[in-house]
Amino acid sequence: MAYKSIIKNTKHRLLIAFISALVFSFSIDVILGLIYRNHSILDTPFNYVITIIVSVIVYQGFYFINTLLDKKISLDNDVKKRFEQQVFAHILFVLFVVYIPRLIINYFILNRTFYIVQIEFINLIVLIFITLVYNLTELGLFLLNKWRFSLAELERFKIENAEFKFEMLRNQVNPHFLFNSLNTLSSLIYENQDTAAEYIRKLSRVYRYVLEQKEKELVKLKTELDFIKAYIYLYELRFTNMLTFEIKISDESKDCFIAPMTLQMLIENAVKHNIVSKKKQLTIKISSKDEYLVISNNLQKKQIKEYSSELGLKNIKSRYAFISDKEVIVEETNEHFTVKIPLIKRKN
Repeated sequence: MAYKSIIKNTKHRLLIAFISALVFSFSIDVILGLIYRNHSILDTPFNYVITIIVSVIVYQGFYFINTLLDKKISLDNDVKKRFEQQVFAHILFVLFVVYIPRLIINYFILNRTFYIVQIEFINLIVLIFITLVYNLTELGLFLLNKWRFSLAELERFKIENAEFKFEMLRNQVNPHFLFNSLNTLSSLIYENQDTAAEYIRKLSRVYRYVLEQKEKELVKLKTELDFIKAYIYLYELRFTNMLTFEIKISDESKDCFIAPMTLQMLIENAVKHNIVSKKKQLTIKISSKDEYLVISNNLQKKQIKEYSSELGLKNIKSRYAFISDKEVIVEETNEHFTVKIPLIKRKN
């Protein structure tokens, strides 16, 4: 959420200019009253009017400078650099637009006394002080705004993370998956006991992985692939000669990290939303490319869609927004559906 300057609004800008002018004039009167006995506070109301007009011009200049700096570098991108440039530009503006012209007029044109030059020096100190106070106020408000936004984002992430975990658990332990697995197993027991025994081992491995990894933020891709091979085995027995998997992952990519259960959820979605038959085989490809894990399948959508909470892909995107600087990429053509998951090189 981008921060908006307190002087971006015209009314706010005029109000701040008015307050700054009063503070400036009154401060100068107080300082001069303490230094020079013959100086009377509030004896020149006209000076206050002039100061207010000049203050409006100064803050209009600040607004113009801020607008130019926003195009070059915003506070959201680099706080330190932007703050330094803004303070420097504002002080230069005050010097060349307010202080130097006043000094030239009073000393060189009107031939005022050294007393006036001293006053102008005090004016300069107060001007710089007010400029710094304004910029520090801007910085403080920006940091406060950023802190509040971070808290809101953290709360949103907690909610979405809870939804993600629920969706992950629902997908893994949902009655349909368990029913289909047991139905396949019951057929295998009569047909091939060795295959049935292997099926039970793979099924138990899948559920053990769910229990072990569900609370983790990241797992190694190698670990996730070991799990997904067991998961694929269950699907291949269920969809014999209907479903094909192609896995080509580089050794370097296997040492990277991903969010647990990501692959399973994407495979589950592919099977759920596409026709899987001997006439229309579904091919799911898993590969690594350019620091991404790429999961794609040939697109053959079902005419009647199965129920879906639609939380899966949405929450994968949200989760990766917090654990990676790169976004989850979703691409769909007439022939293929592809999801690219960022590979995280090290666990933070």
